[in-house]
Amino acid sequence: MLLGLDIGTSSCKTTILDEQTGMVVATARYPLNYLYPDDVRAEIDAEGLWNSVTNVLKALAQNNPHPCQALKGMAVSIVFPTFVPLDKDNKPLHNAILYNDRRSQPQVQRLKRELGEKFLVEHLGNELVPGTSILPGICWYKEHCPELDKKTTTYATLGSFIIQRLTGSRGMDPAHASLSALCPKGQEHAWSNTILEAANIRQDQLPPVHEGLEIAGLLRDEVAKETGLPRNLPVTWSNGDAPLAAFGAGIDLPGQVFAACGSTDCIMVCANKPSGNPLFCNIRHVVPNTWFANGTMSSAGASVKWLCEDFLKCSFEEFLNEASAATPGSGGLLFLPYLLGERTPVWDANARGVFLGLSLTTSRGDAARAVLEGVAYAWKQILDLLERDLAIKLDEVVAAGGGATNHLWNQIKATLLGRPVVTLEFNDVGALGACLAAGIATGVWRSTADAFDATTKLRKPKRVDPVPQWTEPLLENYQRYLRLYPTVKPLFHTEIQP
Repeated sequence: MLLGLDIGTSSCKTTILDEQTGMVVATARYPLNYLYPDDVRAEIDAEGLWNSVTNVLKALAQNNPHPCQALKGMAVSIVFPTFVPLDKDNKPLHNAILYNDRRSQPQVQRLKRELGEKFLVEHLGNELVPGTSILPGICWYKEHCPELDKKTTTYATLGSFIIQRLTGSRGMDPAHASLSALCPKGQEHAWSNTILEAANIRQDQLPPVHEGLEIAGLLRDEVAKETGLPRNLPVTWSNGDAPLAAFGAGIDLPGQVFAACGSTDCIMVCANKPSGNPLFCNIRHVVPNTWFANGTMSSAGASVKWLCEDFLKCSFEEFLNEASAATPGSGGLLFLPYLLGERTPVWDANARGVFLGLSLTTSRGDAARAVLEGVAYAWKQILDLLERDLAIKLDEVVAAGGGATNHLWNQIKATLLGRPVVTLEFNDVGALGACLAAGIATGVWRSTADAFDATTKLRKPKRVDPVPQWTEPLLENYQRYLRLYPTVKPLFHTEIQP
């Protein structure tokens, strides 16, 4: 038996996989409480997160004693990038700063002035932006919390923190390192002396980097006692949720494309080297010598949740019914899904969401469908850029996550992309990817191919094809969508204060 722990954007999910049958035999879930104190901050209480982890593991063990006692290994998939400062006792000194936090824009601008924007892009292989890299968050913390900084032993990620709590081992995986803005492009095991000097960070304040398919350590006795999991359970190094979700979906070969659909969406193309194009997040895969060029959106599922809960005040089922009744193209209504700023392709922390084309005839259904279509337009824009940059033609998009369970949305996306969207029988691929990582690290399987073969039943594909009669109105609106952001960009003048 193998245990995958997936710490996502709304809950902790656990999955136990029977490696003999390739089937899931137990699951458990526990909610998380993310904090958004204002328009630019996004945080989570790391101690509260740890309590959620122990609670979900305890519930899993209590309800599934026999599978839990038969566990051979465990791995962690975690939302990333996140930054949390730790003291000498591995206690958080500040709330963890999340991937969609934007408070550190002034620190980003300072680093660009001091080191040069061109140098940073070429050196890091990624655009330096708040949240998406932990470096700006570290700089903000050092500037605004100097007394806490004096007590800080480790500038960690949430993944590092959780693994250290589970095993006592200190380290970071290459996926987290590749997005940290602390190491040179393609060199995830080496911190950049230039960056560290500019940010006044010592190398011993950063966790060492270990491969994600290696064992971090054994479960600590006190954690085993508290949760009911076996003593000395091998725990694999944590990995970012997007790479492990792709891994769970069976993605490890150059040219394969995967879409992680959640509060944020990631469109990821697998490659044998980092792209280096700063329009994308270039991320090391859990598989050695493999990278993802990742087009990432800040507010995909979050846009649907916002409109459904805060504006239309309806259930999600009612939202879908109204969107289904609206005509393709939403009566000409356009939605720009930049509610939390946007990353790919504009990298504008000050951008905001926009409805364009409201009239007295605009219905609730038009608004609902416009949000679904707006996210799909962003998908097409990202995928078109990826295909052009990588000089490849992608045949299909494998999709998983909460957004991938919506058939109407998948139809809209497939129609716009002009190719099938393929979903999977088992949708919790982050936890599944963690199970696969644990199995490879502990020697249950000798290779990724063996792990994929053993779990083929869980990846039974469900193909959603384009709807031909929707193509013309959607593509017509898409051309207007491409002009929308450049037109309204000068109006996004909100400045984030230091």
